[in-house]
Amino acid sequence: MGPGTPPAVFYKKRWVAALFSFFWSSIGAANWYLGNYYRALAQMIVGGTGILVAQLGPLVVISGKGFEATAGMHVPLIFGLFLWSVVLIWGFVEFIMILGGFGPYRRDARGYDLV
Repeated sequence: MGPGTPPAVFYKKRWVAALFSFFWSSIGAANWYLGNYYRALAQMIVGGTGILVAQLGPLVVISGKGFEATAGMHVPLIFGLFLWSVVLIWGFVEFIMILGGFGPYRRDARGYDLV
């Protein structure tokens, strides 16, 4: 490389971003891959909170008040599953947008087209 040679550009692959979005949308993997870090962080926070609340919420309710509190254990479970569902739907919409090349999912965060 000479002094006037521009640095190599590594283009992001559309199919890799689509697979990340389809399989790992609850942790924001496609957005991490594309360089959209704030969007990925939002997906990770909402998805992680949903998973934790859905799994640990009923345990906290049971251990806090004894086994007679099982009627109220459905509230954190439903709320956690709702949060997780929101992120999964968000990821599926991103999957469709990545495959179709719609909106901001035509390019990565640096402005290069997905190949």
